[in-house]
Amino acid sequence: MSIPVGSRLHKGFHEAGHIEVAYLWGATVTEAGIDPTGEGRTRVMHKPDLSTRKPVACGGYAVEVLLFESGRLVGEDGSPLSRAAFDGQAMQNARVDKCPFYLTQPRD
Repeated sequence: MSIPVGSRLHKGFHEAGHIEVAYLWGATVTEAGIDPTGEGRTRVMHKPDLSTRKPVACGGYAVEVLLFESGRLVGEDGSPLSRAAFDGQAMQNARVDKCPFYLTQPRD
C-alpha cells in the first residue's frame, strides 16, 4: 500500500507514532485525530518528571522513517520519494513536534 505525503493516511500514521511511543513510555494520550483543518493532533499527559516529552515528540518522525524505508511513502502524485524529498517533508512535519519540546523558538 502506497501512502502519499500529506494525505490524511500519512498524517494518521504520523500521529499513531506519537500514540505508540506515549504508550511504550508510560504517558497517557488524552486526544488524537485529524482536526477540521486537516492537521493531525495528539495530546498527551506526560509523566510528572516529563521524561516522556522528547520520546513522544519523536514518535511521528520515527514512523515516517519506517514508511519511507519500506517504500510505502510516496510523493503526492504517487511517484517514488527521493531521500531529499523525504528529508524535506519530514523535517517540516517534525518542526511542529519539536518546538514545544526542544526549543523556545522555531528553527531548523
